[in-house]
Amino acid sequence: MVIQAQLIAAGQPIYTALDAADRFSLQYGPTTYIITALFVNLFNDPILSSKIYGIFMSLLGLAILFYTIKRKFSFQIAFVGIVFSTLAYLMLAEISFRNQADSLLLFSVSLAIAGLFCQQKTISIILVSLGIALAVNAKAHTALYFLPVIYLYFYYNGKNNFIAVIVLTPLLAGSIFLLPQFNIQNYLVWLTAATRHGFSLGLFGKNFAISLLFVFPAILLYKITRTTTGNTIKLIPNIETKAFYVLLLSMLLMSAVASKNGAGIHHILPFTPVIVLFIAFFLSGLSKEKLSTIIQTKQKAIFIFLLILAWLFAIGADIVKEQKQYFKFINLQKNSYVYEDIIQLKKRYKAYVMYMGYSNKESYKSTYYRPLIFSAKQGNVLDPVALMDMEISHMEIPAATVQKISSQIYDIILIPKGGKPFAMTNGYYPFRSLFGKKIPKAFIANYKLAEQSRYFEIWASKKVFNEIER
Repeated sequence: MVIQAQLIAAGQPIYTALDAADRFSLQYGPTTYIITALFVNLFNDPILSSKIYGIFMSLLGLAILFYTIKRKFSFQIAFVGIVFSTLAYLMLAEISFRNQADSLLLFSVSLAIAGLFCQQKTISIILVSLGIALAVNAKAHTALYFLPVIYLYFYYNGKNNFIAVIVLTPLLAGSIFLLPQFNIQNYLVWLTAATRHGFSLGLFGKNFAISLLFVFPAILLYKITRTTTGNTIKLIPNIETKAFYVLLLSMLLMSAVASKNGAGIHHILPFTPVIVLFIAFFLSGLSKEKLSTIIQTKQKAIFIFLLILAWLFAIGADIVKEQKQYFKFINLQKNSYVYEDIIQLKKRYKAYVMYMGYSNKESYKSTYYRPLIFSAKQGNVLDPVALMDMEISHMEIPAATVQKISSQIYDIILIPKGGKPFAMTNGYYPFRSLFGKKIPKAFIANYKLAEQSRYFEIWASKKVFNEIER
């Protein structure tokens, strides 16, 4: 994603044709790339800027959500909402802090909720429209996150303001495609290709289970507002009750949408602000007197307490698991050594065009710092994540890609130690070669091993091999 941001800064297109030599186009919309590019230019460090972007958008989204809930309801309810949001983030620690799109979506949903309660109608329309437009231009399916908000907006602000949002949102979303880096026709072609990713019933089950775990506090609060005779105590207006059903439907639909290969449970995270909103609705109507009326028996109170305890245990167990995986993943000490290795190589070969190649799956982590040596002028010919998505869309590597490797456009290609060049397998199909047979063959025919560093093999094109000092 950072490399695409570097391409934007250089005026290069992000959405290429399906048969283009460079294989990096993904199904993300322009918003994520543009904001990443802003942070890259601001901090002038591609690695630092990408991490700051994710953290900044997350914190800004949570701050907006806290302010909105505090102003509409109370400080205590807003505090409960932030605690819940923090638990949600910790549950998905490994993905949420690396995937800038999720942070952006959480911010966008929080922005729309702020617009929902804004008293100034013009600002309200802009906030809701902007929130939806930012999200849809990051991932096309994200309209599902906003269905409960849009439902409430119609009843809170009237038909005219609702129509204004419906009109303004596509105008804001479409305006980004006026920039030359974003070809809307190519973007739609890549989105169409993503529909061929298939459906995983096992992943749907996992998404559905996580969705239930996320929304459980709101469901429990909704249920305890009913008496033992089954009559609803009207602690909240009927509009909010119906909107809650819309939320549950939206989460079910997202569980299905996120069940294709390459998707997963992190798609549930941006529902967090909406769940917090309904927790606030339910909590706001509860007083000690009403709560004592609802919980009429000691047995019912114990049962509710055990349900809460079970939920906290499930959340806690998942958080512990995620945190262990996350810290195992980042492996800070080794990463710092890899970073230093690449910086030294970059200084040594500063007169040459460098590119990051790949070996096997085990050494893939060593390539995470590839933005440090990326040259936008020569393009990004092989992106492993994009190649995985392309393969599950039944797309083969075109001849133009092989020809670009054969052209020796890159003077030096770094290959992580640990395996043969371009021997990496597809994460979705572990027994298939990600780069096929032609890419490794073209590489070996046009590059020679010049030397080795601590973590990389330095392969030089035959054009410059004899020039390199060894």
